[in-house]
Amino acid sequence: MKKFKDNYHLSEEEYQEYHQQLKIIKDLFDLNDYDQFKKEVQSLIYREDDFHPVIYKIIRKSIAPRYKSFIYHLKDKMN
Repeated sequence: MKKFKDNYHLSEEEYQEYHQQLKIIKDLFDLNDYDQFKKEVQSLIYREDDFHPVIYKIIRKSIAPRYKSFIYHLKDKMN
């Protein structure tokens, strides 16, 4: 995050805002319910305006296509 702040010359306020956006993503991984995680990831995809373009790119390119592999262990708990 520090490198992100330096690269984009963010103010402290902007930095805190984007840090909070990343926290939303990190908090997903604390969920213990497969369906809830899936629902939350899918909702993030439609919230492009709520995120800095770089953070949204992380969501679209890194998290959304692979969310099932991130939480597959939770699906096993459902059965």
